[in-house]
Amino acid sequence: MKFYTKEWYELMQKLDYCVCMRPISDGEYSDDDIKKLYNKRLKAEIARDKRDYDEPPSFIDFDIDSADLDEFAYIDGTGVLCKPSSKAEIKEIIEAEKAAAWAEYENRPPFDPSETEQMFRQMYDARLEYGLMRFPEWARETVDPRLVALGYLPRSVYDSLKEECRRNKKQFEQINRAARNALKKENKKIPARITDIFAGFHDASILRLNKRDGDLEMCVRLNCACFEDETPYVRVVFKNAHVLESDGLVVDDCAKSSGAGSADATFADDMSVYLYDEFYAVDGGVEAHFLLCADDLKYLTVRCADIVCERNVDDAE
Repeated sequence: MKFYTKEWYELMQKLDYCVCMRPISDGEYSDDDIKKLYNKRLKAEIARDKRDYDEPPSFIDFDIDSADLDEFAYIDGTGVLCKPSSKAEIKEIIEAEKAAAWAEYENRPPFDPSETEQMFRQMYDARLEYGLMRFPEWARETVDPRLVALGYLPRSVYDSLKEECRRNKKQFEQINRAARNALKKENKKIPARITDIFAGFHDASILRLNKRDGDLEMCVRLNCACFEDETPYVRVVFKNAHVLESDGLVVDDCAKSSGAGSADATFADDMSVYLYDEFYAVDGGVEAHFLLCADDLKYLTVRCADIVCERNVDDAE
């Protein structure tokens, strides 16, 4: 990767240290102080949940008659994604959903704060253990983890983190501008059908990487709902591929595993998550760069003559 590197990804995690955090006065906080802050935040959480609980259902109004039928889909009673056969069916489904929502609202029992109290405690305990991990080391060494678990930061720490985020965002935006400009020019040299293959791949699961007859096959499971005659699985084939960098990822040599070949295979981690990509035109084809996440961040770089894909494949294939 030239732009969307591991360092760039780590920088992206350092842009919003203060999100969901409130500044609080510097100083030492006793157990009694923490208890009072805990009760204050819990009281506010209960009040918010009660407001939400008592809020009547609301619905977005839109003109079904002027809309395209193909834009609609719904989940049936068995959990299957379905296409409506007519706009009348859409109206019927929407009216049924509204009636069910109103019936549930009008027959709801009195608000019970015990669930809020339990969830608040669970979140507090989780943040107490892990909340400081997202902050830089200097902050982890100085901040009371109980304050972070309640969504507070000492004012001096809060202001310093705000300034650090400002510097990180400036650097992050500079890299992104350079990436957009360079990749826009580069993508003009590559058939649009190639880059279109990977649209919607972000956070998809890469189940397998297989070498087969000089090609590299990538089996991907997309994060999407599917109609009954579809699957979320896509097979991407890098034709006449050379893996320039695999960073310890599993690349299974199908020929060798079947006893028919002798090329090396690299084995390491399990399923990876697809994060970001870059594509470059090279003599004789395309060089594809991927940033993935397995047990940690990984690079996959493949030079190939072409890239094709087959959608709605069986995962077993």
